[in-house]
Amino acid sequence: MLKEIHFSVIIFHYTALASLILIVWILLDHFTQLTGSLEGVASIEGVGAEPTWSNIRLFNYTWSQYNLMIVLSLFNAVGMNFNTLAFQYEKQSAFISLVGYMNVPYAFLVDIFLFGQS
Repeated sequence: MLKEIHFSVIIFHYTALASLILIVWILLDHFTQLTGSLEGVASIEGVGAEPTWSNIRLFNYTWSQYNLMIVLSLFNAVGMNFNTLAFQYEKQSAFISLVGYMNVPYAFLVDIFLFGQS
């Protein structure tokens, strides 16, 4: 079923969903910064400070942080393109999926041994 869909359609929907999630996160973060909790989201009366653009955390980063976000976004886009193409053109997509899930144990081991997390 997904093999007949052009990969750019899948990438477009991935981007749209990611953008929607980012907007929701920005709004929740903004109201949390203003009120200290999410109680003010339901009604504007609960907002403790005057909402301004300078209160939004996304607009207060340094240029190096913005550059890092751009580079990570590009890597994410390239990785998503290759992942989508691999699932579409490989006859045994289950093997690719299993290899992708190996990232979870490796990340867990890196947290334990490299960063000392438990």
